[in-house]
Amino acid sequence: MSLAVYVWQYVLLPDENVNLFLAAASQMFSAATPTYLFGRLAMLFESQPNYIGEATALALQVIAVLYMIAVFGFGYAWEKRKAVHSQLD
Repeated sequence: MSLAVYVWQYVLLPDENVNLFLAAASQMFSAATPTYLFGRLAMLFESQPNYIGEATALALQVIAVLYMIAVFGFGYAWEKRKAVHSQLD
C-alpha cells in the first residue's frame, strides 16, 4: 500500500498537488532498508552513472518492498520450521 501511495504522490501527481504528509508517510518504511547494500543497485536504473534521481528513488522504494517481503518470508518460514521440529521432538 505504501508503495502505491509513493508512486501516486511522486510519479503520477504534479509537484504542486503533492500532499506532504502522504509523501513523507509513504517513505517511512524504506528508511529501514539498508541503503548501503541496495543503493548501488537502485542507481543502475538511471541513465547516467553515479546519479541519484527520480528513477533511483523509485527503484529504492521497490527494492525496499521486496526486501521487507523477503525478511518477513524468511522469518515466517523459520518459525514454521521451528514449530514443526518442536512437534516432532
